[in-house]
Amino acid sequence: MVDVDDSVTYTLLRASEFIKDNRIPPKGFTSTHPSYDTTAIYGNAFLDPDFNKENLTEGTGSDIVNYRIPVTNGLTYKVYAQVCFQTIKPRVVGNMANINVPDINQFVQMYNALPNVPFIMKSDSLSVFVTDVEDNSSQITGFKLLQNYPNPFNPATKINYEVSAPARVIIKIYDALGSEVATLVDESKSIGRYEVGFNAADLSSGLYFYKLEATTNNKNSFRDVKKMILLK
Repeated sequence: MVDVDDSVTYTLLRASEFIKDNRIPPKGFTSTHPSYDTTAIYGNAFLDPDFNKENLTEGTGSDIVNYRIPVTNGLTYKVYAQVCFQTIKPRVVGNMANINVPDINQFVQMYNALPNVPFIMKSDSLSVFVTDVEDNSSQITGFKLLQNYPNPFNPATKINYEVSAPARVIIKIYDALGSEVATLVDESKSIGRYEVGFNAADLSSGLYFYKLEATTNNKNSFRDVKKMILLK
């Protein structure tokens, strides 16, 4: 949740808008359900093409998590994945502890008295030998700024973008008030797909924007802006 200043909050009474509810809906639940007005899929989950959807059809009752792993030809990689359950994250309790009321103080004391480690519900691993990495640069049809991943993030995230013609590319980060906080890219780029990292360790939680501006050699321009959430 965020408050009226677009700062992240875990307190319902201070919230003005939801960011994302990660609870998976039951299979068959769609936006045409009679209860959707009170139990709607909202925020980033609504924009996620894999959340309760398959091929844009609603009602799967599941979420697909995609991983992007940089690889090199001729090497074998071991990929591990775990699905964990935790009733409440320590950072949520840490945020609550800033509110000095008896009920919250008692809850924090009870919480801190327990181990509070995530329970591993399922784990799996896979060995992959890389035989070829496809060059998709010929398939780039236009300039594109992709959604950062992960999002929400803490404290680092990655931003991917595509360049369809040689151009001067600038990517900057702004806070919710429109003040510039970082410049990630400011250089000439050839045709291709690119990735840049952003570390917000020195910034406070809240809503941020990242903007891509590209100007080609013949002065054609492209601009796009996307939102991201820093959760600490």
